[in-house]
Amino acid sequence: MNIRQIPQFSGIIISAGFVAYIAAMLVAPQLYNTTDISRRLAIIDTQKARWYLSQILFALGPSLAAAGFLLLAYSRRQTPASWLYLLGTVLFAAGSAMAVGLVIRQTLDPAAFWTGEETPLLIGYGWHQDHTPSLAD
Repeated sequence: MNIRQIPQFSGIIISAGFVAYIAAMLVAPQLYNTTDISRRLAIIDTQKARWYLSQILFALGPSLAAAGFLLLAYSRRQTPASWLYLLGTVLFAAGSAMAVGLVIRQTLDPAAFWTGEETPLLIGYGWHQDHTPSLAD
C-alpha cells in the first residue's frame, strides 16, 4: 500500500468503527429501548451472549475509528497542518480510551452501572472483592 492509498484505507477503518458502534445497539435493541432497570438486567441475564457481543462492538467502534484517524494523521504527516491531524487523533484516542474504559466497567458489573452505583476503577477491579453484586445488595 502506498501513501496515496492510506487516506482511503483510513476512511474505511473509520467507517467500520462507526458501523460497529451502531451495530452494538442493534444486537440487543430491547435492552437499549427500555428504561426499566430491572428489565434491562433481566435481559442481560437471559441474553448474555448478545450482551457481551454488544459490549465488544461498543469497545471496537471507537477503537477502530481512532486507528483510522491515526492512519490518516500518518498519511498527512508531510503537510503543514499535520499537527492538527495529530492533535485531533490524540483527542479522539483519549475519548475512545474513556469510552472503552466505561464499556469495560459496564461489562464487569452491569447491575452497578445501570443502577447508577459507583463502580470501582479498573485498577485491581475484582481482585479483592468477596462477592458478586446483585440487585439485592
